[in-house]
Amino acid sequence: MENLHGPGYCQCHAVSQDADPFGSDLLSSIHLEAVTCLNEQTPHSGRLVFKTKENKLDRTESLKSNEGDQELLLYIPFVCPVKVLSMCIIGGGGGTSPQLVRVFKNNDHLDFSNVAQMAPVQTFELLENPLGELEYMTRVSKWTNTNSLYMHFPQSTGENYTEITYIGIKGESSNYKRQAVISVYESRAMKKDHKTWDEAMGDEGIR
Repeated sequence: MENLHGPGYCQCHAVSQDADPFGSDLLSSIHLEAVTCLNEQTPHSGRLVFKTKENKLDRTESLKSNEGDQELLLYIPFVCPVKVLSMCIIGGGGGTSPQLVRVFKNNDHLDFSNVAQMAPVQTFELLENPLGELEYMTRVSKWTNTNSLYMHFPQSTGENYTEITYIGIKGESSNYKRQAVISVYESRAMKKDHKTWDEAMGDEGIR
């Protein structure tokens, strides 16, 4: 299991109270309008799990997989290159929380036809985290110059669907805005060998 931090779990050395070892909240660096998720029960609900830390315990909006199929594949593009230092994931509880997450970097065309065969950059075994106190530290050297993430949630902890209410990503932002982000997606999504990706982006008119 990757480094886990929180009450009773911390494996790190003492640090200055003025510095957050998990990094700064990268919410403002996420290109929310371009976030997509395969097998989400409600269209565009993958965007709803990215909330401010003040609202991270708000469960009125969440991401759910379709019943009878626990798998989710969440695509998260950034508006500028970032360094990812940690992640916090809150599941739905009652056996619906994701059991683990496989995280990929800078690979913009994964889908269910190929993700299981791909080696993730890092895998995290997830624990129940109802209060959002547990954060998972990355292997920092692997997460510099990150333009996008894929989070693959293969299964829940018991129920026949998976629910996620919050995802927080912390790290460092370069603040160097990429130009014409939509144009980049347009040119890439036109490739015929990425049919599943085109279908996922179709609702947004991004082709």
